[in-house]
This record gives sequence, C-alpha cells and structure tokens, in this order.
Amino acid sequence: MDLLRKLTDHGVDVRTIEAVEEVDINRQASTLPKPMFWNHGRMAYGAALHMAERGEVEGFICLSSFGCGIDSFVNDLIERHIRRRYGIPFITMTIDEHSGEAGFNTRLEAFVDMLKWRRQNEDYISASG
Repeated sequence: MDLLRKLTDHGVDVRTIEAVEEVDINRQASTLPKPMFWNHGRMAYGAALHMAERGEVEGFICLSSFGCGIDSFVNDLIERHIRRRYGIPFITMTIDEHSGEAGFNTRLEAFVDMLKWRRQNEDYISASG
C-alpha cells in the first residue's frame, strides 16, 4: 500500500521500529509482567513505548497483515499502554489480499487529519483532558 510514501506526501515525519536502539527496546519490554516470546512483538512494544515516553511521536499506526494471531495480541497490548499512559492516538491498519486501497487511503487520511487537528488545538486538548 506504499504507506511510508503516503505519509510523507501528507507531510508526516515517519519513525519506525528500526529507528530505536535495541537497548531502549529491551528496557521498555522488560516492564512487561512476563517476557514477550515473539521477537517482533517485543520490538514493536519496546519501540512504541520508548518513542511515546520521549515525546517523539504524535500518533501510532500499526500495520498488520492479519486481524488475528500474534499481531492482534501485540497491537492491542501496545494500544492499551499507549492510550493509558500517554493519550497518544493509535490506529491499526490491517491489510491482506482482499484489502482495497481506497478504503485504506480514507482511513489513513482521516487519521492524519485528526493528528493535524490535535496539533492545532493542543491548548484545548490539554485543558479538557
């Protein structure tokens, strides 16, 4: 779906899991009550919490190839912690061979528009939140 290019075209500065150092990922992942068995899940969880803690992001997009399985569990875990601890917007975009690009683009554009609105209305959000 060419997500990174689409985000860049919308003026979004993109950060990915790969931008976070392993030591920072492991520090955040170690806060879980039990060790994460899945390497990608550990990396996603640790990187997301690291970026949120440092105030490096205004929103999170989790791209998933399935609505079930490991991705759904890990994405839900990340979303709960991100929303509870940091109040940062979060969306999961699930794609498979049946996903239509028009619907994907609409959801992506709505999420980016919401992030821009939040940035313009930070004072309102802080006072009400």
